[in-house]
Amino acid sequence: MIVCLPNFLLCRTMQMVEILLIFLGVYVILKKTKEGRSMVKHIVMFRFFDEISTEERQVKAQEIKEKTEALKEQIAGIGQLQVFIAPVGTSTHSFMLEGLFDSVEALDCYQVHPAHLAVGTIIKSVAGERACFDYEV
Repeated sequence: MIVCLPNFLLCRTMQMVEILLIFLGVYVILKKTKEGRSMVKHIVMFRFFDEISTEERQVKAQEIKEKTEALKEQIAGIGQLQVFIAPVGTSTHSFMLEGLFDSVEALDCYQVHPAHLAVGTIIKSVAGERACFDYEV
């Protein structure tokens, strides 16, 4: 059985098929890049040195927050990067970084990136104790 469609309907149907094929192609490409790779959650906590004044802690914490969160735009492979600088009284550390990376390789690249190392220099000047936990999600 042969079905004849009016020209305008045939063109519209072909456009829809093209859109569907493009969508499926993009989906397959995205799925392939994610297969076999887990994202990595990176959590790091720091404690200010005792001799750092309350005022300096506030200033440095804000500076560290701004510069660290800006790294998301400078380093590839960072899905999310957030610094928390207002711990509640039960906290054992002064501030915390929480990041989500596309892969272990992306986290490795972040660790040695010059922009990250520059922020690390600022942190090391005011904070000593560091605790880190990375895990795949």
